[in-house]
Amino acid sequence: MTVKKKKKNQKMYSKIAMVIIFLVGSLIMLYPFYIDALNNYLDQVRVTRYQKQQKEAYEAQQLQRSAENK
Repeated sequence: MTVKKKKKNQKMYSKIAMVIIFLVGSLIMLYPFYIDALNNYLDQVRVTRYQKQQKEAYEAQQLQRSAENK
């Protein structure tokens, strides 16, 4: 390889390294925000699932009580 190609490759590698370092730094800096959003979403899914289970149990209990009262 010629000297110019080596320098060109070194510049390309250093640019790629800088982009990777920037992206990793950004992800580390923004970690609390996207983890908080993920946890809020997961909590909402769990609450919805729990409410659905409780509603089904309540309706089954109401049917059982109405059958006992007849």
